[in-house]
Amino acid sequence: MLKMNRLMIIITLAVGITGPLCSKEVLVDRIVAVVNEDALTRSDLKDFEKAYKNKKIKISPDEFEKVTSSDKNMLDKMIADKLIYQYLKDNDILSSKDEIDEMVRRRASSIGMSAIDLDRQLKLTGQTMDEFREEMQIEQGKAKIFERELKTKITVLDSECEALFKKEFKQDVDVVEYKVQHILVKTKDKANEIQKKIKSGVPFNDLANTYHAVDLGFVKSGDMIPELFSAIQNMSPGDLKGPIQSKLGYSIFKLDELRSGKNQEYLKNREQLERVLIDKQFQRQLSMWLDERKEDSYVRVYI
Repeated sequence: MLKMNRLMIIITLAVGITGPLCSKEVLVDRIVAVVNEDALTRSDLKDFEKAYKNKKIKISPDEFEKVTSSDKNMLDKMIADKLIYQYLKDNDILSSKDEIDEMVRRRASSIGMSAIDLDRQLKLTGQTMDEFREEMQIEQGKAKIFERELKTKITVLDSECEALFKKEFKQDVDVVEYKVQHILVKTKDKANEIQKKIKSGVPFNDLANTYHAVDLGFVKSGDMIPELFSAIQNMSPGDLKGPIQSKLGYSIFKLDELRSGKNQEYLKNREQLERVLIDKQFQRQLSMWLDERKEDSYVRVYI
C-alpha cells in the first residue's frame, strides 16, 4: 500500500448539512508519478525544477538543455534521483547528517568559504542549504553506486585516452623531439658571414660563443614557427643547417640530440583524460543501472 504521507489530493468541504449534494471537492495537488512507496506531486516537480535550474552553472549545457526542455524530461530526472535515494535507503548506506555536514564544509573550504559564507552565496543564486545538502546526498550516493555496482564494468583503454588527447589538444601523442642550438641574426650579411665560417670548418661552439647561440632544449611540432621547424626535421645529430630566413631574421641550427616518445603534454594530462572517460562511461552505466532499477520497481507516470 502506498504511503500518502504529506500528500492530500482532494479536500472535501462540508457546506451546511452533510450529504453528497452538500459537499464540494477542491483540487489541492496532483500526483505526477509514483515511485515504489513515494508519490510525487505537481508541486514536488515544480520545487525540483526550481532547485535544478538554480544549479545550472554546475551542469553541462547539453544535459541542462535536455532535462529542462519538457516537464516529462524533468520528471524523469526527478524519478532517477528518487530511485538513487531509495537504493541508498534500502541498503542502509545513506550519508549521515554528520557526513553531509563534513561534505558541505569541505566543499565550502575548497572555494575559500565557510559554511555560513556558502549558505549566503547559495541564497544569492536562489538555492537553499537544504537543497544543497540533498544535492550532496545524491552526489555521494552516485559515488557509492559506482563503488558497489559499476566500478568493475568500467575500463579505460590507452587508445581511448590518446584519441581524446588528439581531439581536444590537436596534437600527436607519439612525437619526435629535437634538441637544438639556435643562432639568430638580423641581417643577410651577418648570416653569410656565419655561413662562410661554417664552410671553413670553424667549430660551432666557437660560433655559438661569438654570436650568442641559444640552447632551445627539446622542441617538437608546434613549438616553433613552421618554416624553422621544417628546416630541422630531416637533420641528424651533429648536423648544422642555415641560414634559414624567417620573419624573425636569419637562423643557423645545430642538432644535438633526437628522442622519440610520448608527448609531454599528453603525459601531464593523462590522468585528467582518464577521469573524463571514466565519468563518461559511468554516466552511461548509471543510466543503464537506473533503467534496470525502474524495471524492478513500481514506477508509474501520469503526465
